[in-house]
This record gives sequence, C-alpha cells and structure tokens, in this order.
Amino acid sequence: RLYYSSSSEHTVACLNADSGITNWFFFADGPVRMAPTVQDGKVYAGSDDGSVYCLNATNAALIWKHTPAGTNNYLVANDGTFISPWAVRSSVAVDQDVAYFTAGFFPHEGVYLCAVDAATGGLTKPRHWERKFDGGAALQGYLLLTSTKIYMPGSRSTPYYFDRATGTM
Repeated sequence: RLYYSSSSEHTVACLNADSGITNWFFFADGPVRMAPTVQDGKVYAGSDDGSVYCLNATNAALIWKHTPAGTNNYLVANDGTFISPWAVRSSVAVDQDVAYFTAGFFPHEGVYLCAVDAATGGLTKPRHWERKFDGGAALQGYLLLTSTKIYMPGSRSTPYYFDRATGTM
C-alpha cells in the first residue's frame, strides 16, 4: 500500500503499490498538507479543518478524530477554501502509543501542542496533554521526537523544542 495526502482535494488516499489502483479515499473538511503517518494498522493525518484523524489503514474507517480547539473551532475563508485558525499543519508523530501534533499557525489565536492516546485520541493518561501557547510560536512542519524532547519547526522563526513528558517549552 502507498498512502498520501492532498491539499487540493482535502483527502488522504491509499493506493495499491503494485497496480496503482486506488484502494480508498478519506475526505477531510479542509486541505491535508502533510504526509500521513502509518503505524500499527492505522493512518494518522491532520487537516486545515483543525482536526487530526486516525483511520483504519485497510479501509479508511474513522477510528477517532481530535480537534484541539474543541467547540471553539471555526472555519474562515482562505484561498478559495475554508480553514480553521487552528489548522493542523504539522505531521502526526506516533511513538510509544502517543500521537504528537500541533494545531494553529496564527500566534495571536494561540497554538496547540498535543500528545494524545494513539489508540483513542483521548487524554487518558498522565503522559497525554494539550498545551496552548498564546502569542508566540507559529508551529508548522514535521515534528522530530527524541526520548525527552519534541522539536518543531517555527514557520518563519527558529525551531522550538518542548519537554516530551509535559509539553513545556
């Protein structure tokens, strides 16, 4: 299988790697800008709609959806489409049953850094957390995990790093 995302079609897709035939498409409510992460029979991807999706890798069935801004999330017009001020423009890095990602790229609206249960999308254990940073970082790009740190590109600034256990900058 070959998995990819499309920012113009708002999809995550799966192709048969031998034949090129499409196995499935999953439609998000906004552009999907980063490559999906595939691990343990699941596909993880974030969207400009402000949510991260966890899909069954075989059939695209939705396993969970996590929206850090929750009920405060809304969509605004942008380049002929609608996006959330808390668009997910980071990769979803999965390690030790935790999915890490960011949401938001307007520092004045606040930016979330999240560590959720990779199986449920919930905040069910002490090592799961959401941190909202106001007025500072614009976090976009592919996350890098070490055993103790999360490194995150800072859009038009230097990279940021965070404590992996707590999300503290």
